[in-house]
Amino acid sequence: VRVLLDLFEDGFNTRAERDGATPLHWAAVGVGPKEFGIGGSYELCEWILDWDNDDGRGYDLVNAVTKDGNSVLMWACWAKSLDIVKLLV
Repeated sequence: VRVLLDLFEDGFNTRAERDGATPLHWAAVGVGPKEFGIGGSYELCEWILDWDNDDGRGYDLVNAVTKDGNSVLMWACWAKSLDIVKLLV
C-alpha cells in the first residue's frame, strides 16, 4: 500500500472519478473480483486512519462522502463490517 500511495497525488484523500469514494470507503466495504461489500479490512482501515491522522486529516477521511452522499460509515454498515463501524464511530 505504501508503494501505491506515492502514485496518488492527494494520498488517502484521492477520490474515484466515478463515485467520489476514497480508499477508506473501499477498505471499509471490502471488494473482490466482481464482488462488492464482502466485508472490509479492519487492519487496513486502522492503518489508513493512523497514517492520515499524522497530519490531522484522519477526521476528514471518516467524514468523507461519495457523490451520492454515502459516508464511509454507511459503506461499512452495508457490508456488515461491525468491527470497522466501531472503529469509525
